[in-house]
Amino acid sequence: MRSICKFVPAKNYNGDIKTVNFVFETDFHKLKQPFYYPINHMFLVTSGTGTLKLNSKEFKLKKGCLFFSFPQYFHEIETSDDFMYIYISFMGESVQGIFSELNISAENPVFENFDHLIDFWMSSITKLTHSNSNLLTEGVLLYTLSFISEESNYVDFKKKNENKFELIVYYIDNHYTETDLSLKKISNIFGYTPKYLSSIFKKNMGIGFTEYVNNLRVQYACSLIENNVFSVAEIATCCGYCDPFYFSKVFKSKTGFSPQTYIKRRKSEIEAE
Repeated sequence: MRSICKFVPAKNYNGDIKTVNFVFETDFHKLKQPFYYPINHMFLVTSGTGTLKLNSKEFKLKKGCLFFSFPQYFHEIETSDDFMYIYISFMGESVQGIFSELNISAENPVFENFDHLIDFWMSSITKLTHSNSNLLTEGVLLYTLSFISEESNYVDFKKKNENKFELIVYYIDNHYTETDLSLKKISNIFGYTPKYLSSIFKKNMGIGFTEYVNNLRVQYACSLIENNVFSVAEIATCCGYCDPFYFSKVFKSKTGFSPQTYIKRRKSEIEAE
């Protein structure tokens, strides 16, 4: 298999971010408010609902929300009885630069629809040991911030596009490799019923939601094979399929070839070069 090289733009970050705590808080209601922390905190809500009061403003919280606290502000949270969260505390000179780029501030401290990260955070905190604590917590922090970066790009696009359907298509085009992408998930994000979203999708695109997503995934699968990724299971996972057999069925229906045949053809091209 040949190497795949993608260049990463240079950033002015000093790489000095240091994580301090990684905590799963299950006894939130026993904590004394208002809260004040001398360093930055990133929280992921794992259950319940609430209201964050920060800098004289209120922000709604629910499962899957990421929210931040900042050392220059006190904050309070009014919540349901089942409210729980995990948090990572961190500091460093480069933090403010990252916050500025991702539009994280006291004016914009809450980010929704990060339910897909809950299992990852829970799994990570259970694997925390003395020897891996620094790398693991910093990895979770930076990995999560990368999703906020994607969300920030989406917000910028949203400001420029008033057509809600264009936003739906934009979201699908940027999330089709996720295994949990579904009509129901997108309906929840954009406030439609699955039945209505299905009808307007077919009306605007000329094909159904599932067919559109499968087209994107098969195109990406072909691209992976052209870049010499030859494991069918790996390709299926990268394209958002949990089942390699179902992926193979979809791939053949779209291309006329099984993934194995397409891979053999690519290997023959390599040998002929």
